[in-house]
This record gives sequence, structure tokens and C-alpha cells, in this order.
Amino acid sequence: MWTEICAAIYSATCDKCGKHGKGWFFVKNMSHDIGTRCTDRKCAPKRETFKQARRRLWDGILASGWPCQWSSALLKHPWIEGADGSRVWFKAQAIYFTDPGGRFGDARSLYSDMRGITVDRVIWGVSK
Repeated sequence: MWTEICAAIYSATCDKCGKHGKGWFFVKNMSHDIGTRCTDRKCAPKRETFKQARRRLWDGILASGWPCQWSSALLKHPWIEGADGSRVWFKAQAIYFTDPGGRFGDARSLYSDMRGITVDRVIWGVSK
């Protein structure tokens, strides 16, 4: 995952264009050894789409063994259910939470932008 940081103390070098200096850069997994990019439009990493983020989160949750409901003729929004019956719903761009026994109409926003969320944070949202 790329993270934007300010290289104010040291000089960073962009792996793509070779720009060298202090200022704003992107680093991969918080390590300059893995990758560094400058913030110029041609060099900055492309952001994950909502569809890619939803698929990444969903696959991670399935791998963790949580009960999930994805495909059904009547199911408009996929969801996972916690042990207490609370549900986390996946809409197109956001993640919603309902109390045990709640319907989607009762859901509250848990994360408004799922692109920067990890699988552990979603599982934490269900199990809290």
C-alpha cells in the first residue's frame, strides 16, 4: 500500500523519474527500500478503485473464515455477520454497520471510503 509522506529531514529519490530532493513523496509499505515515488502526476501510484477495494476486503474476510452472503437473487448489498448477529454491509463505495437483527435501512456508515481500509479493521468493526 502506498502512503504519502513528507521527506523533510532526508532527501528522497523517485524510482520512476529520478527526481531527488525534499518534499512530498509516496512510499510503499512505509519503506523507502521497497519503493519511492514523487507526487508528480506521471509518477504518483494509481489509487485502488472501489471495486478493487471491495474485492480485496471481501476475499480477505472470506479467508478469515467469517460467514458471508455475496450472491443471491434477492441480495442487493453483500454483508458479513458477526457472532452477535450484527452485520457489516458493503455498498458501492462505503461500508455500513447494523446492530444485531438490523436491516440495511437501519445501517450506519462505518467507513465512508473503503479504499484505505484493511481487512483487520473491517473484522474489528464487526466484532466490537
